[in-house]
Amino acid sequence: MRFWHRIGLRRLFFGIETIFDHELKDYNKRQQREQIVDGLRAAQEIGISQYCNFIVNPNYTKREFEELVQFIQDNKVDCPSFTILTPIPGTGGNYDSVIEQQANGRPNWNYFDLQHPVTPTTLAREEFMREYYDLYHVFSPNYFKCGSPLTVQCYSERDEWLQQVYLTVATTVLGGEGPVGEKVMPPPSGGS
Repeated sequence: MRFWHRIGLRRLFFGIETIFDHELKDYNKRQQREQIVDGLRAAQEIGISQYCNFIVNPNYTKREFEELVQFIQDNKVDCPSFTILTPIPGTGGNYDSVIEQQANGRPNWNYFDLQHPVTPTTLAREEFMREYYDLYHVFSPNYFKCGSPLTVQCYSERDEWLQQVYLTVATTVLGGEGPVGEKVMPPPSGGS
């Protein structure tokens, strides 16, 4: 990271995925939480901003959501982003537990946008989604500070745009019905 910083690296995307060691093992990440903390600290010491993705598991309770928020705050992550764990090919996902289905029993690809739970949630679905969206509200000051398009003003636009992008990817990779002839819009506020 020091070498890349010397030649211009100022922001680095970390696919952290999870802060829980048992999930890191399940996701075959070959690292532990302490190594993630060390990597974030090293980037901060050099002056590299951290953009980090976290996968939110549908089995999270309020406690896991709180621990995730605390981890991000404690480690001063500049710009966190979140997706919901979704079984897709190559990830070892189990389609037997998919609850979002078409009339023919196949998965309903419209919900495979990484922004909707497609497997059972431990919390009531509405409570899970409220906790999930609250993650973006908690970190909205971070998005303003880092110039991210994930600002409070464009949540609805972001949700609509992300759903369209993820749906296009999912239907391309997985096959099935998708938005026919629709082009993917640019992200809100010109971001990426």
